Amino acid sequence: MWMDSGIASLIGVVVGVIAANGAKFVEHHVQRRRAAQYLAVRVITTLDHFMAGCVLVAQDRGQITSDGLHVEPSAALPKLEFEGLDVDWKAIEPHLAYSVLGLPNEVAAAERVVAENFDPRNVPSDDYDVRQFQFARLGIVAHDVICRLTRVAGLPAYSPERKNRLRSLELSFERRRQERESWKKKMAELGRQAAESAEASNRALREARGEIDPA
Repeated sequence: MWMDSGIASLIGVVVGVIAANGAKFVEHHVQRRRAAQYLAVRVITTLDHFMAGCVLVAQDRGQITSDGLHVEPSAALPKLEFEGLDVDWKAIEPHLAYSVLGLPNEVAAAERVVAENFDPRNVPSDDYDVRQFQFARLGIVAHDVICRLTRVAGLPAYSPERKNRLRSLELSFERRRQERESWKKKMAELGRQAAESAEASNRALREARGEIDPA
């Protein structure tokens, strides 16, 4: 009887420990999920604002200054910062956190490309294509991250406004991409023609010197 009572007490202790630990695990899981949902909502809001700024830049062809001598941007490059968000980045999966936190670096890289290629004094300026291409691309990337975050927050991935923004960005990106491909082909063709011309000139010179027989 004594052994039965002791075993029963031991089982009771074990069950109590398991129940307590189970309750702590559930509480931790609930808190972690709430933290992840809160993070997702804050970041989605930030990225929606950034995406809207990308649309403005992707559509910007500049405006003539009052003196009529220059073209200046009508849309400022959008900024993207997460430092002010009071969120727990460990609450979401590492791959998703990496995608989110890596976006500001991509924005900074795009800004450098724009700065290296953009001269608003050009009239008309093809440099606006660089701004449009870079920020249309970033807006699309931001939308992809938003969609991943909506699954964390349990929110719909698409809203009418966000869908319209994405469509505008995709059209701008594709237009600029096609123009870039066309420009590359033209440059390649000009290079080929220059090489053929140089080869023909060199052959004519060698023929004139009697180094080779005329064809």
